[in-house]
Amino acid sequence: MLAQEMVTGGNMEDGSSWQVWDAYSTVQADVEFNYTFDTPAAGKGGCLNIFASASSWTQTVIMQELTLEGGELYRLHAAFKELTGGDLSGNWTQLYLSTEVPVEGNDYDPPGARWLGFNGFSGCGGSGVDGTFQDDACEGPGPLYLAPGEGEVTVYLVLKAGCWTDGSYLADIDILVDEISLVHVTNLVVDPGFEKGTAFTDTAHTEEQPNGAPGWNYYLQGEGAFLDDLYPHTGSWCATVPEIALPPGSYLESGFGQYFEGLTPGESYIMTTFGRLDWYTGTGDEWGLYVGIKGYDITDPLVGLGTSLTSNEYVPIILNFTNTDTAGDGFMWVWKSYGGEGNTDDWGLWPYHNLLKNADFEDEDTLAHWDLWNYGGFIDSSQERSGTYAGGMEGVSWGGGFAQRIPVSPKATYGLKGYAKVESEGDEAYFGVKNYNAAGDEVSFIVSSTDYNEGTIYFTVGADCTSAEVYYWKDGPGKAYCDDFLLCKMIDAAEMAGIEDQIVESLPTIYRLDQNYPNPFNPTTTISYSVPAKGKVKLEIYNMLGQRIKTLVNSSMPAGNYEATWDAKDDQGRTAASGVYFYRLTASGDITLTKKMLFLK
Repeated sequence: MLAQEMVTGGNMEDGSSWQVWDAYSTVQADVEFNYTFDTPAAGKGGCLNIFASASSWTQTVIMQELTLEGGELYRLHAAFKELTGGDLSGNWTQLYLSTEVPVEGNDYDPPGARWLGFNGFSGCGGSGVDGTFQDDACEGPGPLYLAPGEGEVTVYLVLKAGCWTDGSYLADIDILVDEISLVHVTNLVVDPGFEKGTAFTDTAHTEEQPNGAPGWNYYLQGEGAFLDDLYPHTGSWCATVPEIALPPGSYLESGFGQYFEGLTPGESYIMTTFGRLDWYTGTGDEWGLYVGIKGYDITDPLVGLGTSLTSNEYVPIILNFTNTDTAGDGFMWVWKSYGGEGNTDDWGLWPYHNLLKNADFEDEDTLAHWDLWNYGGFIDSSQERSGTYAGGMEGVSWGGGFAQRIPVSPKATYGLKGYAKVESEGDEAYFGVKNYNAAGDEVSFIVSSTDYNEGTIYFTVGADCTSAEVYYWKDGPGKAYCDDFLLCKMIDAAEMAGIEDQIVESLPTIYRLDQNYPNPFNPTTTISYSVPAKGKVKLEIYNMLGQRIKTLVNSSMPAGNYEATWDAKDDQGRTAASGVYFYRLTASGDITLTKKMLFLK
């Protein structure tokens, strides 16, 4: 279970994946990959060094072309360091993502591009380029990139570094860059909406033996969870933990989970889901429905975090954590004891991302990026929930607040979690999201406590919308405060667009070969296919050379819907190399269906 890495050679130890050229320069810079002299790299090996000394102008561009999926979210990362700690006022090092094609010999500064790094001319220098490596440096417009359009889209990853002087002095650039990466922010959960029919089919899983069929088959206990079509949040199915109503002195627990592995050590992730509880009396015997994530700290397998819900209606849950386990193993779970049926649906496990900029109000002690409706907004250093600052506002008779506009994917569902309070009893403020669909709908969380309260809301983007407005507002006079907002994905647009793998009893009418899931995968993936009539069926795996390496199915089969699992091993039991593979379904002599998949070790 790994997020897909899009950049080749991002560790900067080998320049073969990068194009390098001078861009509108009078002095040619020295460019050295796998640089190790007199400095540690940000990663395990060498890094990139760009050096030049000029009395006028020098600029170097290195770039590579990427193929991304339009409408999908990606997280850009790099580490930057100024080797000598010198004057950066005339220097720049910027890592761009843009659809604008670079032209050799020309400057590259596409309008509206996402970039990380620093630019001394705009005051974005110093921190992070002061002699020590710092992730993303100034972050420019931010590390998140929403690929435009639909389907495959060509995007250019361009690193531009240079310096300038008016000729009255000699300017130097001596920059190190390392660990460039672009991660697809996609859901890592197997069968997040319980629509595949594979949940709870392998009851051999235990806490001591988590390996086996992927998906919702881990640590089943009590009367056992089951698929339920009465209370789905989306689609046709959800998962249900049964009602437990016990006589006095009795005790029973019930729950289930999904085992995961391979999360990157030191990286942050977000777990999301929706849950409800059929009934809750509030007595001492009840927990509510407890949902969480556990076991990602190898030093204590019981360390975890979670939350309890008691609502009869579906509510969103967002939990963020940092993986401290060198193996990246753990499990997501839902648990309960005495109380009504508990339902969950639409789970997510995502690489950390936050679509809001300056979400914790620590950006240069200002309300930077909160530039919409900024009436009475300010930064406060005495009311922070964490860090040094909180966002504050002091409304007048007609109110006050601030907002920012964010890019979103059509049809995707997002969640907003934040913390807020008012200064005086009896006051109210609220944070929310609006203009996320053609109707201009709005969803908000009301704040009335004088202590920080956590609130979580969600919204689904309209089919024709690509932006939304996030705000904090207070009606009437008085002060209010907010801090630590997080806006993240909860359901991918592809999952909302239609459930392709519904559980159906009717026989198929055509041959069909579905996209494998998950994809990319490690170590196993599932291939679903349909056969409309009895006959000989083959399902085979081929490498990029067209060589057959694995036969998964080779038999006569009646009409029906089937699944096959590939464990990335060939017919001799050897594990395949990372890369692209093709799987082919052949039937009845003249039926051939082929699809592509990606195996990442």
